[in-house]
Amino acid sequence: MDPVINHILALVKNGAFSAAIATAADFARRNPEKAVCYGLLAHAEEVAGYTRAAIQSVSQAISLAPHEPGYLLQRCGIYIKANQLDKALADVNRIMESGDATYRDTAESYRNEVLSRMEQQSQPPRNAGSPRFS
Repeated sequence: MDPVINHILALVKNGAFSAAIATAADFARRNPEKAVCYGLLAHAEEVAGYTRAAIQSVSQAISLAPHEPGYLLQRCGIYIKANQLDKALADVNRIMESGDATYRDTAESYRNEVLSRMEQQSQPPRNAGSPRFS
């Protein structure tokens, strides 16, 4: 693994969020074509409580690597924390429709959590009709 990635993760783990975000943002500026940079920046921003920035960063990762469901899962988790349940459900459904088994259990868990929260909030899901994994 890239030493810069390890350094950023260590900063986040140690609670040095400002330094982690600054280092991750610089890493992304130096490597604008690498989705991993934006996913890492989103992680630092999310942990620091910068939800909107985290959504923007992980969305950039998704645009750079649209076939990597891990970034959709990351954004889904942020959407859940932000109570943006329709957006979370849309992301989790995209993951489930992709057929990628790597994230199957987590995607199913997120989907169930989103649907449960929507039900508790009496918010009918607009796009809950996607098939479940078999």
